[in-house]
Amino acid sequence: MEIVTEHLESIALVRIKGRFYSSDTKSVEDGLAAALGIGVPHLAVDMTELDYISSAGLRVLLKLAKQIQKAKGKVVLFGLRPHVREVFSISAFDRIFSIHVDRAAAIAAMQ
Repeated sequence: MEIVTEHLESIALVRIKGRFYSSDTKSVEDGLAAALGIGVPHLAVDMTELDYISSAGLRVLLKLAKQIQKAKGKVVLFGLRPHVREVFSISAFDRIFSIHVDRAAAIAAMQ
């Protein structure tokens, strides 16, 4: 699994590549915290190259979303592949997160 981060004004854009297993939770938490550590209030998570997410991965995203929302920020996800989208649907996380088709739609939703 790989995490790539970039910043667009007030948005931290984080791309998660590969398979997000429970053993990856610490590295993902650290990567997401570092992306937000420079004081940007919003997070967009690019999942176009995410092949799998475990329940532990879902918990990491939920925990982070709660922290960001508490600080009056926004979290959006985009580019979920059909099988990853199904995991979000079955777990009802699609009701918790704002999910968008692509990067442009995700960024527009934050402005």
